[in-house]
Amino acid sequence: MLTLDPSTAVLRSSGSPSALGAPVTFTATLTSTGVIPTGTVTFLDGATSIGTGTISGTGVAQLTTASLTLGPHTITASYPGDSNNSPTVSPAVSQVVKNGTTVLLQSNVNPSSALQQITLTATAIGVTERRPAR
Repeated sequence: MLTLDPSTAVLRSSGSPSALGAPVTFTATLTSTGVIPTGTVTFLDGATSIGTGTISGTGVAQLTTASLTLGPHTITASYPGDSNNSPTVSPAVSQVVKNGTTVLLQSNVNPSSALQQITLTATAIGVTERRPAR
């Protein structure tokens, strides 16, 4: 009977909260008591796969996605194991996606001269979630 080395996974996000439509990188670091894990890692939002990443020679797999919807997400990294290492699932990472905002700044005079009075107008433009038509 073949005994597999126990493996563990730690998951990190490039930043939470993130803006809607902005890329977020999830990094799973896999370790083992024996041989470095090989193969792929599936990144999950709850029970739904959001993509896979190939494990590097240092035991790291990454996924960059810009497709998360508004709101909170519970992300995990699932490793199915290989011929030397047991399967494992990382502890969950909370990823919050918020509406991004762009600020447009305009001047009533451009160019202006020294000591000339100008008016600056700032307009905040929110990004909204796009949903397919039904």
